[in-house]
Amino acid sequence: MLWFLLFFFFFFCSNEFQFFPQRFIDLQEREALYYRKTVGYKAQKQEEQDKIDSAISLTDDEQAEKDKLTASGFPDWTRRDFYAFVKGCERFGRDNIVSIAAEIDGKTVEDVTKYSKVFWQRFKELPGKQDPKKEEKKIRKLFLFCGPRL
Repeated sequence: MLWFLLFFFFFFCSNEFQFFPQRFIDLQEREALYYRKTVGYKAQKQEEQDKIDSAISLTDDEQAEKDKLTASGFPDWTRRDFYAFVKGCERFGRDNIVSIAAEIDGKTVEDVTKYSKVFWQRFKELPGKQDPKKEEKKIRKLFLFCGPRL
């Protein structure tokens, strides 16, 4: 049962804030489609079902590549960690890594330092999933407080 939950989380719940490379995301999507095919999943939309029906498994080389790419992202960062990081940046400023790390349960200063570096390089990849104007306002507020060093 634990294996299934880990598999489900890993294949269907990765999020943009984990900053995986695009190649990893593409391989993960292919693997998820193939898994759906093997369990007989039926999609509601024909376009999605066509993708499932034509899915093929990853080759050994692709699986090895995907395993290697896993280390390029932040699979152990949750949505809660992400929001705590953003709130910490708003509260303490983006350079106060020690204080930000203290706000995130289970993350060390080293963890937050690595994440922060990637976050500030790739934050524009994060989609605004709620109201875009509200998200833009939050981002502007964050940059006004933290400084526009991008």
